[in-house]
Amino acid sequence: MKNQLWNAMQVIGRLYEEYLEPVCMQYTLTRAELDVLLFLANNPEYDRAADIIEIRHVAKSHVSLSVKTLMAKGYLKGSYSQANARDVHLKVTAKAASSIAAGRKAQKEFEKILLKGLSKDDIRHLQESTQKIIENAEGEMK
Repeated sequence: MKNQLWNAMQVIGRLYEEYLEPVCMQYTLTRAELDVLLFLANNPEYDRAADIIEIRHVAKSHVSLSVKTLMAKGYLKGSYSQANARDVHLKVTAKAASSIAAGRKAQKEFEKILLKGLSKDDIRHLQESTQKIIENAEGEMK
């Protein structure tokens, strides 16, 4: 286990990039922009830039720039909360549908590769263990 966890994180991260890179190239999106679109599409209950930053642990500057660019491209629109005028709720537009569909397809193919040969029980254990690892890491983050 000495290097397995570190190696796994690196290999999985690189493979994920390989699967998403063609989508980024096809739709002229940065990885950060595609990540924002996929996050919002896959998690409609979280619709603020602050949610993306908090849940994905991404730099505020990356999210802010990506949101600004995606709005300029017409892929996102924002509406202000009545309770807090600084609170912008983001909504993916129809213009982003094909890039989101391609991104989701790449994510599904990536997941299929990672889980190949694992039983339902193996996958359940993996999900439980991964959740515990995330909780441990988040508990230590400052």
